Amino acid sequence: NLKETKAIYLAEDGKNIGCWVMDLSESEIFAEMDDPDKIIVRSDGTVTYVGKDIAYHLWKFGRLGRDFRYRRYEHYENGEWVWSTTTDEDRVEGFDSPPADEIYNVIDVGQEYTQKVVAESVRAIAGDEAAEGYHHFSYEKVALTPDSCVDLGVELEPGEENKPFIAMSGRRGLGVKADDLVERMTEKARAEVASRNPDFDEEEVDSAAVRIAVGALRYFMIKYSRNRVLAFDFGEALSFEGESGPYLSYAMVRSNNILGKLIEEDGLREEDVDAMLGGVDWSALGGDKAADELWELVAMIWRMPAIAEQAVRNMELSVFAKHVYGVAQKFSSWYQKYPILRESDANAKSLRTIFLQLFRGHFRRALSVMGIEAPQRM
Repeated sequence: NLKETKAIYLAEDGKNIGCWVMDLSESEIFAEMDDPDKIIVRSDGTVTYVGKDIAYHLWKFGRLGRDFRYRRYEHYENGEWVWSTTTDEDRVEGFDSPPADEIYNVIDVGQEYTQKVVAESVRAIAGDEAAEGYHHFSYEKVALTPDSCVDLGVELEPGEENKPFIAMSGRRGLGVKADDLVERMTEKARAEVASRNPDFDEEEVDSAAVRIAVGALRYFMIKYSRNRVLAFDFGEALSFEGESGPYLSYAMVRSNNILGKLIEEDGLREEDVDAMLGGVDWSALGGDKAADELWELVAMIWRMPAIAEQAVRNMELSVFAKHVYGVAQKFSSWYQKYPILRESDANAKSLRTIFLQLFRGHFRRALSVMGIEAPQRM
């Protein structure tokens, strides 16, 4: 395809002789470079990393003209299948890979130049519209704090214990697999859950630990802006206090527990809350500080979808993560001042129950957007 569109040419002289090269001199992005040409196929016929990446992304846009073979990998409870590529000669029927309209390539900032080359290749073959749908979601390096290195059994070199972070290093064999990281986090979460909840059986501890660990990792990976080095720290990620996944999970668990006690003590059914809307005296909110604090919480809750759209549009997920954390803080502060279970005034109790349900519904969706599933108890 690149040859047909003349996006690449065969160099017949110079340092790139015998190579298939992409001429980027007319691109505004590369025009001012001393050497804007990029080798796609070497003189010995081997394809460069960039060349392979171009083919891969043309496949995503359905413009490669070839497809992989697939096999069923895992069956979800909802009936959906996860599919995997396979080298088997007979492609499994039942799966077609639809072409993408938008691509978000999550690669660190060190690959920025390469990603721009790929985008220009997509533009040359698939046109401007496809190129505009190609996004490089770049981020700074992911590293480890010295404490985390020690926790993972990595031997520090002299003086490294005082550094803010330790960069990954292939030379030292310093790298962390996601599965190993989640397993270690789950072990730590399991110990914390067990110590806080001596009445939990083993199954409850394990279930809560897995959800807390996964939620902690996912939140930690998006709470920092993309232009900041992400130094992973077990203690910070798994903290039940402050800006962390477990803190958000606890806000969800706490709100569920409040409703559970209302159901247990007052015979309230969850569906009864909707019926309260037409039977409460809204003037009881008044115009005092209590009403202002409540409406501040409501305003933050209602802004969450708009904040989520902004985060996606600007490819800055930390904006959404921090807003959700702010909502959790606001809810905790509000409930501390205005509890529901001990409220003796029936109208005030109904009003607060309505807003509790408002929080639960929106906050659960916000956690779901971040891939966080709160445990039943923690």
